[in-house]
Amino acid sequence: MPLGIQPYVGAGLNYTFYTDGQVRSAYTSAFGGTSSTAKMSSSWGYVLKVGMGFPFSQNWVIDAAYCRYSIRTTATITTATPGVGDITRTLDVRADPDIVALTLGYRF
Repeated sequence: MPLGIQPYVGAGLNYTFYTDGQVRSAYTSAFGGTSSTAKMSSSWGYVLKVGMGFPFSQNWVIDAAYCRYSIRTTATITTATPGVGDITRTLDVRADPDIVALTLGYRF
């Protein structure tokens, strides 16, 4: 394997799902409720990645990369409110986190 900088570009899909959704008591209190539950929908999104590998021996490499993820969900929050009943709110949430990574890898 020749040593030298090895640039790369990648694209793919991510599947995001949520477990154990929780609502803080401050949120429930702000709406005059006694308890709240939350559910968030799963979603598919894109992943874009660009990086460079820097091999420094036959099996070891340092990798520097930039990734961008697309994450979307719909959050449904239901608050039990005395004298009114359950009040349900729906929020569409979008996050596009940018991630910069520096990793050390070993190739088998």
